[in-house]
Amino acid sequence: MKHTMSEQQYKEFCEELGQMVVDRAEEIFEECGVKDDFCIQSMGSRGGIFGGTNRLYWNPKDGFTFSGRHCTSNFIEKFKKNYIEGEPKEQTYYFYFLDGKKYSGPGRSVEDAFSRLGWGAGALRAVDVYTLDDIYVWNPETKKWVNPEIEKLNNRKIPRMDKSVFTHR
Repeated sequence: MKHTMSEQQYKEFCEELGQMVVDRAEEIFEECGVKDDFCIQSMGSRGGIFGGTNRLYWNPKDGFTFSGRHCTSNFIEKFKKNYIEGEPKEQTYYFYFLDGKKYSGPGRSVEDAFSRLGWGAGALRAVDVYTLDDIYVWNPETKKWVNPEIEKLNNRKIPRMDKSVFTHR
């Protein structure tokens, strides 16, 4: 594998990364209420296994998962609640309407934010676009919402190549 680090830096990076995984596993056991059950069963190039009675598996592709055969129902319930079925965090959604008006509101999903602003399904027809970032500006001439960053890219002067470059001789 090619990398720009020295062998020593690479070794230190791998050790640090491994320590981060171990530290996170230990935190999960604590957050699931079984701090004393934490231990390292095995660690290899394909991942790691943590815990005694309750077992967590870790691999680079899937992150942490639990073993249904080796975990108490209480551990599984807490793990699912904290790491799988956790409540989505509240975010601010921006709604840009076809008439040039913009509104924003908090919600755990776009649907939640939309309804918390007091709108029903009928109002959907009037929405041009919605985002999690306030990135659009109303253009009164075209009567459209535009993203200034995209407009800058679209309006760049790109030098054209001479067609003779593409001619076979």
